[in-house]
Amino acid sequence: MNTTQIETATFAAGCFWSVEEAFRQLDGVTQTSVGYMGGHFANPCHLDVLVLAWFV
Repeated sequence: MNTTQIETATFAAGCFWSVEEAFRQLDGVTQTSVGYMGGHFANPCHLDVLVLAWFV
């Protein structure tokens, strides 16, 4: 009997594009996704985060 358990892990990184590629190369990783989390408005883009960083 083949029982596969999929778990979710969340990682934070400064330059997440290269980190995502590193995770894609690992055995057992089935999916990756990048983005921003923990902010104060929905669906921020890179420019939103960049501009807001000047005011923090």
